Amino acid sequence: MGLGIGIRPPAQPLDLITTAFAANFWDQWAKYFVTRDPDFDGLKLDPRKPGKWQERISELTALQDINNPDLTEFAKSGGKLLLVQGTADPAVSYRSTGEYYERVRATMGARATSKFVRMYTIPGTDYGGRGAYWGGWDSLTALQRWTEKAIAPKEPVVTDLNPAASGRTRPLCEYPEWPRYNGVGDTGRAENFTCVR
Repeated sequence: MGLGIGIRPPAQPLDLITTAFAANFWDQWAKYFVTRDPDFDGLKLDPRKPGKWQERISELTALQDINNPDLTEFAKSGGKLLLVQGTADPAVSYRSTGEYYERVRATMGARATSKFVRMYTIPGTDYGGRGAYWGGWDSLTALQRWTEKAIAPKEPVVTDLNPAASGRTRPLCEYPEWPRYNGVGDTGRAENFTCVR
């Protein structure tokens, strides 16, 4: 599936390979969520004038736009949350995720939030974990250790999974910090970078 800018404009039938991600997403959403008709032409649904689909769109929006920053019940139940996102993601802006994270901190307090939420960004990684830096990190094990053993992630390292990159590493910096090269040593090694604001 194409991400960002496709090489062909949307048409019916939609070419899932060469059409931009946003057009694919819209078409699938219009067919399977809004109209619940797999034969529906998503290009015929005008988001500014949805007509008879307005009520259904409002209903879906109420479900999909849930972004309440008060995660008190989640935290009370022992939940832990790792937000990890590439900064080159053309579909979901890391800035939007960062804004949500900051709202959680403002609502719950920085100290309380740090007990159950961590946010990391990976420079150069896109929506599918590819891009200039194919950032890979075993977040499942990190989450499991934090949840089951109360061991929060500490100075994690992300590895470039691109076979051509020879396993270069970077520190996985806690948002809003990012990894800056110290100016000395191998640029492919995490220890030669410092997380800065």
